[in-house]
Amino acid sequence: MNSAHPPDAGNELADVQAFDDLVARIYADQLPAATRELALALAWVCTRDPDRHKPDAGPSLHRAATLLGRDENGRWRHKQALAEDAPRYEIPRHFRVPGTCVGPRLRPYRARTAAAAPTPRERSDRDLVCGATARLNVTEHDMHTGQVSEVYWFCRRHAEHADRVRNQIDDRGTPPTALPNVGGYLGRYFNHVGLIHAYTSVLPTWTTPAAGLCRDDWPHPADVTRSPRRPRLALVISAG
Repeated sequence: MNSAHPPDAGNELADVQAFDDLVARIYADQLPAATRELALALAWVCTRDPDRHKPDAGPSLHRAATLLGRDENGRWRHKQALAEDAPRYEIPRHFRVPGTCVGPRLRPYRARTAAAAPTPRERSDRDLVCGATARLNVTEHDMHTGQVSEVYWFCRRHAEHADRVRNQIDDRGTPPTALPNVGGYLGRYFNHVGLIHAYTSVLPTWTTPAAGLCRDDWPHPADVTRSPRRPRLALVISAG
């Protein structure tokens, strides 16, 4: 909140109360460390910074960036925090790690003789699948959330089987745009118009998700911790 003239005592008291309330909410929420650091810096420059009312004070984000400075590698700390908090969907890591082929065994199963199998076991589901190193994958999406629900891996010998599975999945239709599962914390506290400028300043190709900037607004948030909705502190950020 930038102003060209000093506030009166009433406005100053309101800023103190707003700062105290916002800081309490930030500490009460389970935020990533970098996000909490940036949120606290923005709360300070918006409500308590003695220079915030000067005509040449500059945008809130720039002043917060000055407070946070750079890390040991020379990178701006606020840019890293914004990049982490930009709402988006990321495929979970366990879906990106190559698995073994789930195609059917190409050779019929034959149980070993007692002499050949020192530790006999009953036939299991693992005996019915290929299990070879996989190079091909077919991704299945949840038709309600658009998020990845399963990834099927196949070896090259099961390429045709992979195509059949892919066709079966494609027959269901095009899944919706995936709901975000990353970021969205700063949207709990600050004006969304200002946040859009902040996110695009560090991620030029980022686009605003249809589900919104605040993770508490995302539907079907299976892994999202909700917080009570409160009035947001207006955050003034320049587009430049």
